[in-house]
Amino acid sequence: MFILKITAMKQLFFFTFLLIGLQSYAQRVIDVNNVEDKSILQNFYISGGEPFSNLQYVKLVDGSPYYEDKWMKGTVYFEDGTGYTGLYLKLDLLKGEIHYQGADLAEYVVQADIKKVVLTDTVNSTSAEFINSQYLNTPDVYSGWYQVLKEGNASLYKLDRKILRENKKYGSATTEQAIETRPQYIVLVNNEAFQVKKFKDLPEILKDKKNDITEYIKHQDLNGKKESDYTQVIEFYNGFE
Repeated sequence: MFILKITAMKQLFFFTFLLIGLQSYAQRVIDVNNVEDKSILQNFYISGGEPFSNLQYVKLVDGSPYYEDKWMKGTVYFEDGTGYTGLYLKLDLLKGEIHYQGADLAEYVVQADIKKVVLTDTVNSTSAEFINSQYLNTPDVYSGWYQVLKEGNASLYKLDRKILRENKKYGSATTEQAIETRPQYIVLVNNEAFQVKKFKDLPEILKDKKNDITEYIKHQDLNGKKESDYTQVIEFYNGFE
């Protein structure tokens, strides 16, 4: 316990030191693995790294709180545009936390106010971009990290809501946990964000092309059961001049 506290204090000090030079390196993306002046890194690491204990999920028997359980290469961006890349990250969608692998290879929770995070699957050469809900400029949505699916005249975002359920089997003293994932979509159009409560609400949200959207959904036989149904509609809408 004493060793853990010392490590956490060192990590926190390193983070705090990093923030001192934040203004000087605004609007830059800094690769943490390729900088000669390591003091530049204090902006990210000092922001309050807190040691993470996996004991909170030890009773989990189904589902996952994370976007991906594995460590992924990633980049985080502060509100001023400063980015830090070359990190190993996990995104906890249940608690809305970003976890990172520290210099000591231990797992920490970022305490800084992060605007955007990009996670890269190096095996499949794909990436996923997430925006924190506080930067969507609307109070009428669930808080959390929204994945950017489409951008244009209409932009589409998806929040994978994680719902934790606890259950104690009959005759057992042990409580088991399960996490259910429910996707929630948001459309941003004309600088206004709309929570898509039902797939059939899309024509009304995209009301300047309401009839076209209605006919397109009908002819394409879309029902909103797949993510691709939503992205197709947004692509179609963005195809108009």
